[in-house]
Amino acid sequence: IGASGLITAAAALTVNGTLTAGPVVTAALTSSSITASGLITATGGFAVSVGKLTAGPMTAVDLLTTTLNASALVTASTGLTVSGGTLTAGPVTAGVLTATTIGANGLITAMAGLNIAAGTLTATTVSASGLITAAAGLTVSSGSVTAGAVTCGALTTSTIGASGLVTAAAGLTVSGGTLTAGPVTAADVSAASFGASGLVSVGSTLSTTGAASFTSATASTSTTTGAVKVGGGVGIGGALNVGGGMTMGGAFSFSDSTGFPIVFDTPISFSQTLTYTGGVWFTLTSLPNLATGVYFLSINFQSAYVGGSIWYCNIFSYMAWYSSTNDASSCFNLPMSVSAHAMNSRTVVLRHCLRATSSPILQMQINGESNTNGVVFNVKATPLKSTYIADP
Repeated sequence: IGASGLITAAAALTVNGTLTAGPVVTAALTSSSITASGLITATGGFAVSVGKLTAGPMTAVDLLTTTLNASALVTASTGLTVSGGTLTAGPVTAGVLTATTIGANGLITAMAGLNIAAGTLTATTVSASGLITAAAGLTVSSGSVTAGAVTCGALTTSTIGASGLVTAAAGLTVSGGTLTAGPVTAADVSAASFGASGLVSVGSTLSTTGAASFTSATASTSTTTGAVKVGGGVGIGGALNVGGGMTMGGAFSFSDSTGFPIVFDTPISFSQTLTYTGGVWFTLTSLPNLATGVYFLSINFQSAYVGGSIWYCNIFSYMAWYSSTNDASSCFNLPMSVSAHAMNSRTVVLRHCLRATSSPILQMQINGESNTNGVVFNVKATPLKSTYIADP
């Protein structure tokens, strides 16, 4: 059919070869190739079986073609399929849109879903309430992507708003706007502003030039619980402010303003049940063979006798420890801070003794106490390591 004016077919229009016309109005239109300079309307369906469709505006319930080229609005209320070629158009509105490659200089709206099976989608603005899939890549040059869920190779856009999963296997870039989504999975994520109501999974790097806020109030009771969980290390270039407690399972180090490094290593703890006599030095024999260094000591115990003895005693001290034998035996009293529920005129003394023939020992003396059996002493020695302290 070749016509320079209006073609109207009240029931259906079938062209085995080529249809060239101005406007076309029909219930259903089937053709191998269509070229139309005006409006094409097919209220029942629109199929171009092997050729291409080139037209101005198009309106159809279903539109099926190999290649579609339209300079104006394309509307398919139920579905639009470009089976093996390219869709190039102005605005596109469809129930479901399926194509290999789509290029559009206007709005693309897919009310049920948008699927690019193997190629790319390039548009100014994309809006879909269902899934958007672009296996090779999805680029929105200056507008926005609004969708239920987005799955693509690489995603580049100014603004993204998605209520469902956003997956970008190669990378996700939001150049100047905002990314708002449910779960996000990407190899690399780069965005000026980022808001996510669900899981965010980044296989490579996540970079932000602004502040990152986490509003979850989930408490942390271990390395695997809390509002923010990090499997590896954390590097902080500025100040760190902690409003709650801090628990360390390994060494803790810092440097002062002169660059002097101070390291608190893992504490060494033990409990020991002892019988002691007042005024006599007794040895904390379970003290491990400590390496040479400086140690903070924490000792607590409760006397076995009620009334007149020490109750709930806590001792804090520090000592310099040399792990090997010495030229001669000598003992040094240690500075202490002592607190207790009741001292009852008792005094406590700690000392560190170097010995010529064996390893050093830590001893305690409780003055004014009677013979006491079965007292449990809890001892914790926390190493303080420094470049200024070394074994000669």
